[in-house]
Formats: sequence, C-alpha cells, structure tokens
Amino acid sequence: MPALLETHQLCQHYGRVRALDDITLSLPPGGITGLVGKNGAGKTTLLALIAGALKPDGGLIRVLGQSPACTMLSGRIGSLLQEAHFKPGVAVSKQLVQFARLQGNSKQAAEQAVSRLLVQIGGANEAHKRPEAMSYGQRKRLGIAQAFLGSPALIILDEPTAGLDPVIADEIRQFIRHNAEAGSIIISSHNLYEIEDLCHRVLVLEAGRLITNTTIAELRQMNAVLHFTTAPALSEAIINEITSLGGVIGVRRDGQNPAKIACDYHESDNDQLPLSIQQCIIKHGVGILSMHQGNPITAEVLGL
Repeated sequence: MPALLETHQLCQHYGRVRALDDITLSLPPGGITGLVGKNGAGKTTLLALIAGALKPDGGLIRVLGQSPACTMLSGRIGSLLQEAHFKPGVAVSKQLVQFARLQGNSKQAAEQAVSRLLVQIGGANEAHKRPEAMSYGQRKRLGIAQAFLGSPALIILDEPTAGLDPVIADEIRQFIRHNAEAGSIIISSHNLYEIEDLCHRVLVLEAGRLITNTTIAELRQMNAVLHFTTAPALSEAIINEITSLGGVIGVRRDGQNPAKIACDYHESDNDQLPLSIQQCIIKHGVGILSMHQGNPITAEVLGL
C-alpha cells in the first residue's frame, strides 16, 4: 500500500515570499493527522498542494502514490479549503447531489449518500435553502459534508470549526471522528483541544518549514520547549554552548526575529535545564527579556 502522502524538498513561493521551504515528509495511510502552526506558517498552502489546487514551484509531492494532478485520483480526494463555496440561487441539497453524480453515482445512490451525510452532520433541515439564505456556520457544515461525498480515500479539511459556535463545532468533531475509519483525514486547526481530541499524528510548520512529524502519544512523552527572547541576540558560540547542555535536543532561531530562540529538550532528563540555560546566557552578559515553557504544539500554535 502506498504512503498517504510523500514530499521531497517541496517548495512554494508567492512572489518573494517562500510559503513552503524544503518540506520532506512521509505519512502512512489511515487515521487523522493534524496540521498546526502560526498564521503564515504555510498550512493552507500545503493543503492546497495536496488537494491539487496548486502546482509546486519545486520538489516532489505524491498523494496515494500519484501526483495530485493525476486523473487516477479523481474522486479519491475530498477537500474543504478554507471556506465553503456554493452556487447562488440553487438549493445546496441539489448541488450536493450533483457533486455526488459527478463522481459516477446514479441519481438514487447520490440522493441516498447526500441524505445520509446530512443526517450525520446535522444539516438535513438546512440543505433545502439557497446558500445566500444560509448563515456562515450552515454553509460551512454543508461544505464539510461535501468533502466526505463518495467516501474518498483522503479528506482535507482546512480549519473546519473556525468561526463556529461551540455546540456546532462539537457536532462537527463528532462527525469527523465517526467518519474517520473510512479513510484518511488531514485537518488544520488552531484549536489545541481539537488536535489532541481528534488526531493521532501531528505535523508542525514554522515559517514554511516542517519542524515536527510525530504521533500525539510520542509528542506528549518526547520533549518540552523553552522559548526566550534576549537582548542582544545570542551569538552562535552561545547557542552552541546551550546545545551542548545535557538533555537539549536542538536550538532554533525564529525566522523573523533572531533574538527569539526555541530550545527543545527532554524535560525528564534534566529538571534544572531551564535554570542552566539562563545561567549560560547571563554569564555572557546577555539579558533575557522573556521566557516561556511549554510543549511543541502549544509553543508553535500560540506563538510563545
């Protein structure tokens, strides 16, 4: 069985901005993978490349063993990229049935599939409306249902619960969880509860680069992150000294501000490591303006 997703040195630019920078990863099929990172980290761009909505500027990407633009993937990928878009003036239920028929279903099979999904997602009472008469949350709920039409092998959801009230967001999570066994799902979100509740694996992007690809279980046991800002910025010699401390996994500079540093470390290996890092910095006459401690997901999503 081919990997769900494989990329090698994948790059994407918008003018002079490098949205994705040398992304190399492999994901096994099955389950739900969370994609997290601060605004501008490259999440939506990566999802658009996986869905075939964009062509990469460089590198290689394969989805289920094929190029995303390959006709062999037709009907095998369902997606909701940012917002749900439906044609004005036509009831959404009719549009969903048409989408299902375009996947090769008979009219009866298409109507049955749409009816089943609408009941599961709680949108059966809204789908007869025209999209312009719906609320934002109603359109988004039905856009998610559209992504699941035809039981695709891969479903891509870009912040599916963003902007929804807590009750509807919880219903959407239950729907996603209920349908996860039929295929693979990649979901981006800024909601940490959502990622930990739904996902078994997580990818973390920072400034267009992949910094974490691991399971949620491994991440919880793996390490902590110490983020700090100094004045002036640390020299390479000081960074090398911090890197050599016992328990330190790696030290990273913020791509936008070299005075901001993230230090990944095994918390269980050295309970005194944060103090040792502070002492290492201060002895060189460098001031510490701020310091925050957390796990990799929390640190990247909240921007600590």
